[in-house]
Amino acid sequence: MPWPEQTRMSQRQECCEQAATGIVSMTEACLRFGVSRPTGYRWLARWQVDGADGLVDRSSCPATSPRQTPDTVAARVVALRLAHPT
Repeated sequence: MPWPEQTRMSQRQECCEQAATGIVSMTEACLRFGVSRPTGYRWLARWQVDGADGLVDRSSCPATSPRQTPDTVAARVVALRLAHPT
């Protein structure tokens, strides 16, 4: 009999379910699934608000970068580099 295949999402959901129902403490659930407690609490909060959809991987890049070079300036730099490769 083969073992049932577990996805990352199913493991996250199982961790949240165990911690939320009190089967185990959050510390024990995090140890079982190999994540830090802050990550476990983050998953639990997102799971309680959005359900399984809240456990999807999210981007960690910032929403804005105020010091980023404007696109017009970057386009000019690229054009100059192409015009003068050396």
